[in-house]
Parts: sequence; structure tokens; C-alpha cells
Amino acid sequence: RCPYHGWTYNNGGKLVGVPAGKEGYDNKLEKADWNLRSIPQLDTYKGMIFGCLDPHAESLSDYLGDFKFYLDIVMDRSDAGMEVVGAPQRWIVDANWKLGSDNFVGDAYHTMMTHRSMVELGMAPPDPMFALYGEHVHTEHGHGIGIIGPPPGIPLPEFMGMPDNIIDEMKARLKPEQVEIFRPNNFIHGNVFPNLSF
Repeated sequence: RCPYHGWTYNNGGKLVGVPAGKEGYDNKLEKADWNLRSIPQLDTYKGMIFGCLDPHAESLSDYLGDFKFYLDIVMDRSDAGMEVVGAPQRWIVDANWKLGSDNFVGDAYHTMMTHRSMVELGMAPPDPMFALYGEHVHTEHGHGIGIIGPPPGIPLPEFMGMPDNIIDEMKARLKPEQVEIFRPNNFIHGNVFPNLSF
């Protein structure tokens, strides 16, 4: 059911209900003309479902390209996969739509102010230069990831203090180079262009 107008579709995309359909459309609404379109390209990656309305676009695997190496560090740490907990977070922001993508890919400078609670909880050191340590990686198609590492001389637990059994599982699943990116208590944030932010 559409949360905006309340139109209801069955699992096959057929329009089956329209509030005030007869009265609101002068009894001229042909429901069959308003069925949902099928998605020409539908694919999955690490449990996430991706749809593309362009039948001529490249495959999802090609679109993700080299970024899969980094995405797997976040999405493929466990045999059990990822679990989404709680309702999705949604915001309405009066801004250019690319601002969210840019924020998740390349702006670590805001960390000390916007994410101050991380310092207060002891998850990040109280060093204003903290967000400047690490690296940013950009791949083709606008995908990118920020890897914020601890400043030199700040003793923090490896792997963000994860339990040993999870660390062992992650080491077994990921490539050694991927494990080393996450080992020094790195915070990882990124974006698959245009709007899959983590």
C-alpha cells in the first residue's frame, strides 16, 4: 500500500484498491492502466536487493566494481550476514540530494562536533585531529568510503573491541588485506552512489 495516497497493489504489482476510486475519478479510472511496472534489472549483493529501471544499464556486479572489496568489509563479516535492527531512519532535508552522498563518502571533518557522543562514550579519542587520520577511497561510478583510524599513540582496542568469536569469523571470511583495514579500530562509513549510505 502506498503510504501517500493509499493505493494498494497485490504481490504481482496489480492495482487492487484505490480510496474513493469511483467518486474521485468520476468512475473513469481504469485500474489495469495503473499497475506497477516491472523492474528490468533486479539483483542482490550480500543480502541487499537492488533494482534498476534501465534495461540497458550494466550489471550490478560491474556497477559495484572494485567497491565490492570495501563493501564486503562492512557487509560480509559473519556467516549469519547482516541484521537490520529497528525501523529505517528517514529525514526530510531541504538540501541538494547529493549532500548525503558527499557526507558519507568524504566529510570526516565534522566528526568531532556532530558525533561528539562517540568521544563521551569512549569510542573515539578526544583529539580534534581524530577524523583526519585514516583514508578516503573513491572508485568509479561515485562510490566511496571513509576509513577513520586512531591517531598515532592513542591506545584503542583492535577491531573496536568486538568479541573474539566475531573477530575469528571475520578473519576467516575476509581477505587478509580487508581485515587489516578494520583491525586498528577504524570507523568505516561510505556510500554506493547514489543513495546507499552506511
